[in-house]
Amino acid sequence: MFWCASMTKIVTAVAVMVAIEKGLVGLDDDVGAILPELAEPEIIVGFEDGNNGCLLYTSDAADDSLR
Repeated sequence: MFWCASMTKIVTAVAVMVAIEKGLVGLDDDVGAILPELAEPEIIVGFEDGNNGCLLYTSDAADDSLR
């Protein structure tokens, strides 16, 4: 037996595997079509000059898939 602090990741992984088995989604499907909030992710590329701690973002991400 093992102890699991959070079941969220396990439940999500099982739900995605069931959806793939039923043909509802594919591993190479665009993630943005399934989760619109991930359609154009912002990726941290560095920090601004100085010590103010501001992050620099880019939205030049390749198309993400479930794979």
